[in-house]
Amino acid sequence: MTNPIVNQFAQTPVLGQMDLEFQGSVFTAAVSTSQATALVAGQPVYVENSAGGVPKVLALPNAATVAVGVVARNLKDQSFPENSRVEIAADNSVIWMNSNAAITRWAAVENDTSTAGNVGPAGGINPIMGIAFDEATAANQLIRVLVKPPLPLGAVGVTYAKTAILTATLAQINAGLVLIPGVTGKKITVTRFFANVTGNFATGTAVELESTNASPVAVATLAQAGLGTGDQLSDASASNVTLGAGFGAQLGSGDGLQVIHTGSNFTGGTSIQFVINYVQG
Repeated sequence: MTNPIVNQFAQTPVLGQMDLEFQGSVFTAAVSTSQATALVAGQPVYVENSAGGVPKVLALPNAATVAVGVVARNLKDQSFPENSRVEIAADNSVIWMNSNAAITRWAAVENDTSTAGNVGPAGGINPIMGIAFDEATAANQLIRVLVKPPLPLGAVGVTYAKTAILTATLAQINAGLVLIPGVTGKKITVTRFFANVTGNFATGTAVELESTNASPVAVATLAQAGLGTGDQLSDASASNVTLGAGFGAQLGSGDGLQVIHTGSNFTGGTSIQFVINYVQG
C-alpha cells in the first residue's frame, strides 16, 4: 500500500484510516506473540485470553469469530508484527475499509477474512461488525464503516443487550432465515424491532418473526398489506403488525430468532431490513 504525502492539502482515504470527525472508542493493544503474520491497518481483530498488561489481539481466524474492533492506521507503520503496539478502532469508531461487493449505504456489514480489511453485506450467518457509512457500487471500493461489534456471547451469568441489523431477501423469507442464532443455555428477549421494506410483497399472507423452536413462539406478524416498498413497520405500528406471545418475553433456552412467511410464497418483494433490539442471557 502506498502512503499518502503527509503535507498535501487534500488527503486521499486509505485502508485503515479513521475518519477524524468520528473518533469513537479507540484503545491501545499489543499484537499477540501467537500472531504468525503481521497485522495491517483495516484488519479486524479479536482479543486473546491473557493475563496482565494491555489487551493482546489476533487476526480473526474465520468470519464467524466476533471482532472487538479494527486495526487503525498510523503514519509510521505499514504493518504490525508480534509485540507491536496498535490502536484498535472499537465501538462507534468510523474507519475506512474495503468492500468485497456492492453494499447499500447504512446496511449492516460483516467481515470477509479472505482479505484483510474487507467487509461485505451481512448474510444473516456471521456476526455483524458494523454499518456501511457510505455506498459501495462494486467490489474493491473504500468506504467508511461505523464499527458496531457485538458483545461476546456465552459468558456464564451475564446478560447482553444487543442490536441486530439484518436484511432478509425475498428468497430467504420464503425459505426461512435465522436472524439471531441461539446460544446454548441463553434465552432471547426481543424488546423492540423495526422493519424497512423494499419492493412490493404479494401473494403471501404475512411475514413472521418467531423462535427457532420445534414448536415456535411468534414474536410478531407483519401482514402482507403493510409490505409495500418504502413501508416501515415496528412493534409500535398501529396497523399491519400483530405482536405475539414471544414479544417482550423470554424465548426458549437455546432458541434463536427466525423470519418465515405464512401462506403462499411471496412474490414481487425484494427484501426487508430488520433492526432488532434484544437481550440474550
